[in-house]
Amino acid sequence: MYHWKPGDSAGFFIESQIMPVARTIGQSWPNRVVLVAWLQDHGVPRCYLLNYPDLFGEFIGVLGAGLDEVHKILLEYYHGSNEALSVAVTALATAWPNDSNTLRFLLNCASSEHYFWVRKKAASMLAVHFHEYAETLAALCKLVVEDEDADVRRTAVSSLTEFFREDAQILPLLRDRAVNDDHASVRYAAVSELAEYYRDDAQTLPLLRDLAVKDKDADGYLRQVAVSELAEHYRDDAQTLPLLCDLAVKDADGYLRQVAVSELAEHYRDDAQTLPFLRERAVKDDHSEVRCAAVSALAERYRDDPQTLPLLRDRTVNDADADVRRAAVSALAKRYRDDGQTLPLLRDRAVKDTHEAVRQAAVSALAEHYRDDAQTLPLLRDRAVNDTHEAVRQAAVSALAEHYRDDAQTLPLLRDRAVEDTHEDMRRAAVSALAEHYRDDAQTLLLLRDRAVNDKSPAQKSDLWGGGVRESAIEALAEYWPVHPDTLSLFRERAKNDPTPWLRERSKEMADRIEGKKE
Repeated sequence: MYHWKPGDSAGFFIESQIMPVARTIGQSWPNRVVLVAWLQDHGVPRCYLLNYPDLFGEFIGVLGAGLDEVHKILLEYYHGSNEALSVAVTALATAWPNDSNTLRFLLNCASSEHYFWVRKKAASMLAVHFHEYAETLAALCKLVVEDEDADVRRTAVSSLTEFFREDAQILPLLRDRAVNDDHASVRYAAVSELAEYYRDDAQTLPLLRDLAVKDKDADGYLRQVAVSELAEHYRDDAQTLPLLCDLAVKDADGYLRQVAVSELAEHYRDDAQTLPFLRERAVKDDHSEVRCAAVSALAERYRDDPQTLPLLRDRTVNDADADVRRAAVSALAKRYRDDGQTLPLLRDRAVKDTHEAVRQAAVSALAEHYRDDAQTLPLLRDRAVNDTHEAVRQAAVSALAEHYRDDAQTLPLLRDRAVEDTHEDMRRAAVSALAEHYRDDAQTLLLLRDRAVNDKSPAQKSDLWGGGVRESAIEALAEYWPVHPDTLSLFRERAKNDPTPWLRERSKEMADRIEGKKE
């Protein structure tokens, strides 16, 4: 049985609880003709349209299929709001997929509607439900080139290759879009579709090579896509390996070098050049992401090579970048936890590394892989209180609550951190840990009520919706103590008196929900 939890969206509830029933019952839904009068009187409620047009459109479609009055109302939405159109497109395609009026409606929406989401959805519905019609192919080909919105063009690209890939127009069109579209995301889509469906065409491989080297895309991502497609689909071509090696060393874009390194490790791990090449990149590349990729690849693909473990130890301590040291720490803990030097090295990094991200990774690794070691628990206690950065303290607190909840010192420490820690994220983590792991302790409920009222986070003028210790305490009370006699009164009090406006609103929502369940 489904139980609502704080954080569950209305969309999740509709999709998981309402739509399976609607799809199963469909036209047998009792008294479904009420839908006609409801749509006539109310149209489509705006709250549904803005957030869940596809779900609500499908709901109308599965219930209204075969009802001529519903069909007529939906067709009339073409003259209504953009939001109503979004619902009508899905509803008509769901309920009347073979109807000529539906086809004309979708063609009009795809070509003429000024709201891009409607054009995008209409293009998708045309491809799924009307791909046997020549008008659909013509409409999609036009959208690929002429629509002003990149999302619509990208949807048209994918629809064409899914349903019309054998048509003679499609391959030349994709080549053109891969090079000439003015938006990078459309070019990405065209390149991926070419590699996936037209890899045997004589022009595809040269085009991918050219794009991998020469494309002037501002963010460089298209070149990364081309490199990945070359490695995935043309790994046996004699020019692919040399090209990847060259790009991995000489290209000016560090992120492209990272992709090339990862693809070499993935697709050429047995080539004699790959292992020494990765060792070199793990140390000498001037971009941290490349060194990270090489370190991870060595640990995953070459863990039994005698040079891999010493290299990882060296990177854990001596790399200048925290991300690389963190990757090396994680790799040691995951791949070499039984090596005699790994545990002492992780302890050292958990305390002495100069960057909080590395200390946090070491703390988490100790808790996950060495929780039975006698020194781990004392170290976690120390880090939970004494580390200078809240992220490390938070990792230690979470580890204590998860792995050492039965230790006599854990609960008092969490209580202390929930109140006394100087950082709100840390207090919030302690509050959540107490609620999750110690809800049966009598003092937990008292502490959560106190934090819901007296913690200073979120600030009075906080503009960000969500977050803060008081909200975490309120959420925990709603999830674990909704029927407690004091919970509703506390929420009503917070709805009036909390200093943060959005948290007053949130408290009111919680109170209303509890009262609604009582009725």
